[in-house]
Amino acid sequence: MARREWIQRAALAAIALGLGASVARAGEAEADALVRAVRQSLRLYETLRVRWVCESVPDDTAADTMGGLGLFPSMRWEWTATMDGVRNRLQERRVTVFPGAEEPADVVESVAVFDGVRCRRKETSRTHPERSPRFWREPRDRNLAMIRSHLFQLPIPLENPAAIKDWALSAEPHSDASAWVLTCTPPRANVSYRLTIDAARGNCIRTIECIGPDGRLKHYDVELALADYGDGRWYVSGALRTDYDPKDPSKSRATLRMTVREATFDVDVDDRLFELEFGEGTRVEDAATRRRSGVQQGSPAATVVELPTATDEHHGHE
Repeated sequence: MARREWIQRAALAAIALGLGASVARAGEAEADALVRAVRQSLRLYETLRVRWVCESVPDDTAADTMGGLGLFPSMRWEWTATMDGVRNRLQERRVTVFPGAEEPADVVESVAVFDGVRCRRKETSRTHPERSPRFWREPRDRNLAMIRSHLFQLPIPLENPAAIKDWALSAEPHSDASAWVLTCTPPRANVSYRLTIDAARGNCIRTIECIGPDGRLKHYDVELALADYGDGRWYVSGALRTDYDPKDPSKSRATLRMTVREATFDVDVDDRLFELEFGEGTRVEDAATRRRSGVQQGSPAATVVELPTATDEHHGHE
């Protein structure tokens, strides 16, 4: 495809997104239009409820020598999350199940609220009460990052423009006329992430590839399944991660499978779901000042309020 035609396509995509034709110039503007399109497709700024399952894929061999994941065979995580992307609040429940176990290894419930400066999060373990409740705060947005990484298996902080301002971004047409490729390289890194964007399906990510600096060595890739949840609303319905042997790239095996069981959009959000209450015995950690206060005797509410002001320069990426 000629570069002129590619720029025209980027301009049409930008206009469709309400971004204006000015972002569809050559070079960085093309990548910028794609980043905004993908950010919108993640639907991190909407209200929705999602239930999904992640499972480690059993290996026929005796040991897991690839990927360095260190996962148990058939290990499973069951997630339920209610996200208020409008006010950046997240409530989730995670159940960890080990193979052959009759009871879950852990059941963790958490509530997190990001106020634009700090993330406050409370976590309670139902199966290990001696470890909870735990509360921590830090000067960056964890809510959107957790959904982005856990549900989409995406390591790029596209939800935070400040976090990717130093990343090298490039866009190019895909051999498939209905798709394009966005390559993202973090600063001072020896890997890049190559995303295939499906323009015909709401600009959703179709594949994620982690590649070496030469563009040939592949560390892993993620194939995402997409579904129309009604009214042309495309969203992820599953994912399969495949890891490649660094010593022999011709060898690979699937290591992680994700399946969305339910996705409901435009849900009514109950404010009580995101209440942060801190009772006696809550352990408090402060990542903003890198201090741990240990077990609190009584409510640490006053400590929670008395936080140092964070600035945008503190906002990093995972």
